[in-house]
Amino acid sequence: MDEDRKDSEGPEQKEESYEPADVFLWANNLVQIKEELKIEIFLFNKNYVVYKAAVSESLRKTLEPLLIDNLLEYVLAGAEDGLIVREFEEGEAEGMVLQRTRLKNVESARAVLGWLKTQEHEIETFVEEEHDFKRIKGVLVRCSHTDLKKPFYIIKALPGSSIMKGSTAWLMKNGKFLPFDADGSLQIPPDNQLLV
Repeated sequence: MDEDRKDSEGPEQKEESYEPADVFLWANNLVQIKEELKIEIFLFNKNYVVYKAAVSESLRKTLEPLLIDNLLEYVLAGAEDGLIVREFEEGEAEGMVLQRTRLKNVESARAVLGWLKTQEHEIETFVEEEHDFKRIKGVLVRCSHTDLKKPFYIIKALPGSSIMKGSTAWLMKNGKFLPFDADGSLQIPPDNQLLV
């Protein structure tokens, strides 16, 4: 998904001056700095209210392989195999086609990103006792680096089966079930994501 460019001209001029980002060039450039990205995690609920997610240092080491590597591999390997980019509005998804649309066409993504652009100082840190883990519907990842003009975002929808509350879960360890002793767990799906 391409973020709309801001121009000083009127709406007609803005529409004409829009140039979609080259995702293949973006991926090639990102490979060099991917291990140095600053990755911030946010959660959002069904009403698109955004929360900061506190992440342990040990988990931070898994973020780049989990969130960035598969995305880059798909785009770069796809480029070699004939992957093309097509506007979402032009038709259904099909093999070897990466669909693109403008941010203005995806109201839910605009709502979530709006929090970061206009109200970031008001975003609370997610706490299970106050915000209810089961109401979380997605993850927003902000990736930035000094070599990038502006950050990029990855948005992933979370199916209900990705979220597990501690009080209703069991943990298997060493071949036997144990009580799950955490507030909850979250499994990040490897597919179904938006790149902004």
